[in-house]
Amino acid sequence: MMDTRASESRPASAPTVLADLAPTPGGEALVIEVECRTSPRASRGKRHPVTIASDWSVTTPHDIEAERVAIAFGAYTSCVALVDETVPAFRESLALLTRRTRPRLRRGQASWRLPEDAEVARCCIGVTFPNPAKALRHLRSLDHLVGASEAPAWQLRQVFSQVEQAWGSWEGRPHVGPEVTSLVREAGGVTDLWHCGVHPDEISRMAAVADVVDEPLPVSFYLAMAFGEADPDWLRQALRHRPDPDVAAWLAGLDRLAQVGDGDTWGRWLAHGLPRNAVRSLVRAGVDPALVDDVARATGWRPERAARNLAAWTELDCRPGVAEFAALARHQVSDVRVSSDLIDELIDEMGSLVKDSVWSPVALSRTEVAVMLAVLGNRVAVLNAVHAGVRGVAGLDDYVFGEAR
Repeated sequence: MMDTRASESRPASAPTVLADLAPTPGGEALVIEVECRTSPRASRGKRHPVTIASDWSVTTPHDIEAERVAIAFGAYTSCVALVDETVPAFRESLALLTRRTRPRLRRGQASWRLPEDAEVARCCIGVTFPNPAKALRHLRSLDHLVGASEAPAWQLRQVFSQVEQAWGSWEGRPHVGPEVTSLVREAGGVTDLWHCGVHPDEISRMAAVADVVDEPLPVSFYLAMAFGEADPDWLRQALRHRPDPDVAAWLAGLDRLAQVGDGDTWGRWLAHGLPRNAVRSLVRAGVDPALVDDVARATGWRPERAARNLAAWTELDCRPGVAEFAALARHQVSDVRVSSDLIDELIDEMGSLVKDSVWSPVALSRTEVAVMLAVLGNRVAVLNAVHAGVRGVAGLDDYVFGEAR
């Protein structure tokens, strides 16, 4: 007969979770009732209480160590599995259910997948989800947690059915004060973030990265911080120049490959109110934001117009300098009126004229051709000017104003 003296035993191996996470919300011990089965084929067993202490040690009415010896000789007792497998599985799952840990989801073009090591056979291998909330709801589902564990499924289900009575619904609304809800722009945003695995304590830490923004931040900002690749220091640098909540969300959502250049450069371009794609192009092209003031001084334009022009020329893969912009201003060209295709056609036509020995070699950059086209207005006028010896802005004033005289 087995010794039924009460015993305390620690799990054979403890999973990695936060050290301060206890089995109950208040940090007390958790008392549950589980079936005690003496055969792996049994469908039921006598129920008895089990205590899971705040340090995750387990107390049962049995001598667990004696039962381990019995198992070595061929016996079976489910309480050993409870201590070695089910309680550790519950502890690891609890970190996920209480949002103390959050897996790194894999993001596709318009879908999300669980981390590869979290996918379970005959459950979710290769399955995609439309958003993080649905992906993480699946990850927290009892079916998934049971499938991902080596613990007896029936036993883990029994434990979880009683654990939820102590913790409340895992998918309910978190209880937070106005100091947290005021940080999220959307009504119900804190609950939406909770469903996406973001703990309310994280909301405050994430918002601190964008503390120069004096408005509530959108849910999309927090999701980008949770699941994206944002560098907090880079983001702080950029937002100093453009403290806007939607800009913060966009910047936080950029992947690392898109975050070329330092945050200060991004912020200085964003400060001019340029479209986001234009800012991305300017940064990728390495255009210095200091050029805005230089161009504004040389042309008499407002800085906003100078910035827009720099962006527009960059989109054409052209890099006018201060001298080119000054020439454009003298000829009253304050907006880009040329197309990339027409620039390409002109360059090809000049190349053909040289190749066919109609012209001597012409040394003109793409930018010079584009500026001449912007000033002269059409292809024929540019070809005539080049044939007359005009090379970029050099001689352009004499050519145009001389003709006018």
